[in-house]
Parts: sequence; C-alpha cells; structure tokens
Amino acid sequence: MHSPSQPRPHHPRLIGPLTQRAFGRFGLSCLVVGGLLLVVSALGSAGGAQPTWSSAQDIASPNPVDSVSCASTTFCVAGDGNGNVYQFNGSSWSSADDIGDTDEILSVSCPTASFCAAGDDFGNVYTFDGTSWSAADDIGGTDDMLSMSCVSADFCVVGDDSGNVYTFDGSSWSGADDIGGTDEMYSVSCVSTDFCAAGDDSGNVYTFNGTKWSKAHDIADGDEVFSMSCVSADFCVAGDDSGNVYTFDGSSWSAADDIAGSDEVFSMSCPTADFCVAGDDSGNVYTFDGSSWSAADDIASSNSVNAMSCVSADFCVAGDDVGNVYLYSTSSTTTTTTTTTTLPGSTGSSPYELYCPGTPVGDIALNDVVTTGTITPASPAPGSTFNLTNYQTTVAIPASLVSAAAALGNTAIQGSAVETVDAVGATPASLAGPSLSFNVPIPSSVPSSGLQLQLPSPATSIGPFTASSQTVTLSQDSSASLTLVVSGAPLTLTCTAYANDSVPTGITTSAPSGEPISPLIATTATTTTTTTTTSPSSSTTTSTTRASSSTTSTTAVHTASTSSSVPSVSSGQLAFTGSGPGLRWLAAVGAVLVLGGAAILMAVDAPRVLFRRRG
Repeated sequence: MHSPSQPRPHHPRLIGPLTQRAFGRFGLSCLVVGGLLLVVSALGSAGGAQPTWSSAQDIASPNPVDSVSCASTTFCVAGDGNGNVYQFNGSSWSSADDIGDTDEILSVSCPTASFCAAGDDFGNVYTFDGTSWSAADDIGGTDDMLSMSCVSADFCVVGDDSGNVYTFDGSSWSGADDIGGTDEMYSVSCVSTDFCAAGDDSGNVYTFNGTKWSKAHDIADGDEVFSMSCVSADFCVAGDDSGNVYTFDGSSWSAADDIAGSDEVFSMSCPTADFCVAGDDSGNVYTFDGSSWSAADDIASSNSVNAMSCVSADFCVAGDDVGNVYLYSTSSTTTTTTTTTTLPGSTGSSPYELYCPGTPVGDIALNDVVTTGTITPASPAPGSTFNLTNYQTTVAIPASLVSAAAALGNTAIQGSAVETVDAVGATPASLAGPSLSFNVPIPSSVPSSGLQLQLPSPATSIGPFTASSQTVTLSQDSSASLTLVVSGAPLTLTCTAYANDSVPTGITTSAPSGEPISPLIATTATTTTTTTTTSPSSSTTTSTTRASSSTTSTTAVHTASTSSSVPSVSSGQLAFTGSGPGLRWLAAVGAVLVLGGAAILMAVDAPRVLFRRRG
C-alpha cells in the first residue's frame, strides 16, 4: 500500500488513449470483416446443387452444330451446317431460322441478347438486333468466316481461312487485314476494344492492342490452334489439334499441357480465370478450376464437341457434329408450364439480378429480386393523376447468414435504400421514392427458412404521376443505392439491375455481359404471364406479354434456379453455388483478419489490465 503522501509509481503508457481507441476500432473492424468473409466462404462451400451435363438434345440433325454463343442463361444462339440458327430462351430451343441459305454458320458471338454477329462458309456475315437477323453482308468473298468474337454491338472481330481479320465498328465492317498470310484463322477471342487474341492452323497466335495486331508467335509447334478463349488481357487459354492447351498470362504463353491425348481440342470457353471448359473431337469435355484440368468426361458419345459457350461456372452450352446440344447446369429437362392473365394495374416484376460492384468483399450479384406495386386507379385516363401503391422490393436472407450476423453481435438486419420508378406514358418520366428504411430483428432461434427483407416494410406509395397515354407502364430504375448497417458502421452500395442469373449469386469476378434492365412493376395493359417450372431442380422460367390496343411486347425471359442458395442483402453478402479456389482464399483471408483483430484487441487492452492488477 502507498501512503497518501507518497506519489503513485509511474507506469509507462505504451499506447495513448487516442491511439488506443483507434487501434481498438481497427481490431474490431478486422473481426467483423474477417467474420463476414468466413461466413461467405462457408456459404459457398455448402453450395447448392452442383451443375451437371444434360443428355443430348437434338436441335439440328443431321446438320452439325458448328457454333454457339450465350449472353446469359436465358439467351443463347447456335448455328448449324445448313445456314440455320437456333435460339435458347432458358427452357427450350427455337425451331431452325434459315439466315444463311444453306451456307454453314461457322461462327457466332452474342455479347448481349440484343446483339449477335455470325459468319458463314461463303464470306458472309449477319447481325442480330434482338428481334431479327440482317441479310447477308459479303465481306470475305468466298472465304470461310471461321471465328467471331464481339465485345459489344460496336466492336467485333471475325477471322477467315485466308489469314485475314475484319473489324466491325457498330455500323460497318472493315476491309481484310492480312495478319496470318495464307494461314487459316481458326480462333479469335476479344475482351475489349484494346485486346484480342487469335490462333491459326500453323500453331501461331496473334494479339491485338487496340491499334494493330502482333506478328505471329508459334506456341503449338505447327499444330492447329483450333480454339481460344480470353477472360482479360492477362488470361487466355488456347487449344490445339494434338490435345494440348496453352495459357497466356499477359506477357507470355505457357508450354503445352496435354489434356486430351491425341484428340483435337475443338472448342473452349472461359467465363473466368478460375473456370474453363474445353471440348474435343471424341465427345469429351475437360474442366479447368484455376489450377488444373479434369480428366475427360464423355458427354457426346464420341461425337465431336464442335462448339462451347459458358456464361459462368454454373452454365454452359456445348454443340456436337450430329446436331445435338448439351446444357451444363443445375436444371433437368422435365418442365411444366402455367399461363395466367392479370388485369390492368398490377403485375409485379419478374425476378431480376442486382449487381453491386466495389464492396469490401468484392463485386456482388443478388439474383431473384422481385419488386411489386399497383397503379391506383388501375386505368387512369390521359390527364388524370395516379399513384404507385403497395410498392415493395423483396429478397430472402438465408438462415446461415442470419445466424452468422447474430454471432457477430448484430440484433437486426438494418439499413436503407433509395430507388427510382421510371414511367412510360406518364409524367414525370422518373420519380425517386423516399429513403426506404428496414430493420428486421434477428430472432433468438433463427428459422430454417431464414428471414424476408422487404424494402420498405410496410409497402409504400410513390406519386403522383399524370397519365399522358392510354397505356401507362411503371418500371424499376436500373440503378439503386443501398446502405447497410454492419455492427454500427454504414456500408453503402450502388447496385444495377440485370436479367436474372446474368452471373451467379455471390461474389463474382465477372461483370454481367448484358445491358442493364428496368424491371417492369405495373402496367395498365392486360398482361399474360407464362411460367415454366423445371424439376427436380426447381428452375423457373417466366415470360410476360403485355397487350394493348396499339402494341404488343414481350419482356426478357428470366430463369431462376432455386437449387442455388437464397439471395440475401446483408453485410457479408452473400451465398455461393459451389466451392472453388476463390472461396478457399476468402476463408484464409477471413481467418487471418479474425485472428489479427483479436490479437490487436488483446494487445490494446493488455497494458491496461496488467497495470490495473499491479496497481
């Protein structure tokens, strides 16, 4: 004990109070973010139904399916050996559409559902505007248009069998640019207007930098480079006619990696650097997981896998040389269809996707978001006012994520959102709603079904609008702002609406390839909705037709697979459909952050506790 007259011994202050509080906040932040990363990785490892290849579906026999390109899970185009193209809408293929007058459709590329370009074996190219195909445009004489790659409706490259490439600028094609001499340009892949890669029949590859093509670089020792797929200027994969694949890292090509023995690697598609699929001339496919290739998987009964297009690690389409296509997905092929008609005034959107880039854990995709509302009164006359009532957006938060949030000390899922409604046939053309607050308490016992997040709750009204036409249509604006409260700190996201399943739910390295959409909320026109349910994986395809006295239009078709994890809006965001290298990295980073945060908090608190005991 010290007498009152004696000064207390001086204990050195290892950390000042301001610094101590700052380090404490930093340690707590590490704990929170690390915990969220571990939650996301756990959700991803749990995953949902794993994708598998379907049995053969004959769409073109006896003609080969020479080309295929998918913009999303609900839009693909395949070309055959007799001038026909076929369109996939998420559940079924169309009948043949003869665009080439029996000329073989050797190549096709669809960056979006509203634009495709195709090439045939007689020097012609064709473009698709979302509704119909153009007439043939002869740019190559009688040369085969062997390969096609489009970044957008304003940039495509096609290669022919005489060493030439041609560039499309949105309105016309350039003249021939001879980059390969007389070698055939079997493959080309473009990721932007500043980077493309192409391969020829003499083992050479070429790269484009936005201005000019490089000289030939022999990577395959004279073997034909049949296939090419690039994710970025730093990652491409090529396949040759001797079973080898080669990887480009932005500066150089790897040595040959023999994945197919003596079989020819005819087709290749890489939606990300962690997932590629290659097809050979013996019916086999091979999958790349970011580090190695799988063994051969015979999906086509020894028929040549001529064409391949993958949207994500959960969806691919392949075509063979006898007219069959194969789907790689979580869906089976058994379907039931229901058609309902809704009276004017209230419809509700089809499920759509919110893509939220730049979050602390990466770019996020939320699928199966639905917005509902009612035009009140249901059929306003021109000049009269009306409101959008019962306006609400709904998503489901899975139980695993709710439980994880509770484990981090959160007692509620809370935040706010600002959304805008766009009007056609009424003024104003757009009207921002109020800030929509939500606060969903986390129950002590989290139900297995998780929680429903509704924005707002209860539903609200937006208006007034003034009708300027007999037909009024209200849609959700393509952009929304979302703020979440994570352990007391705000997290602000800017999200954009896309067609459902443009990219899989979860953290993604690929931006949606299609154009942003404005989901339909309500219209004064009569609507007929057709819903096709695929079992046993419970995939649902919905198309809505709006009919009025003057026009009839059809919304984009959306496919939602409920076998995937339920989408959520929360701090860690979100759910995954399967494990992979990315999830393992997330788990590792999360663990480091949690341990580091705990260590920092202990270090900050240790001197105070120690000296309290000694004092």
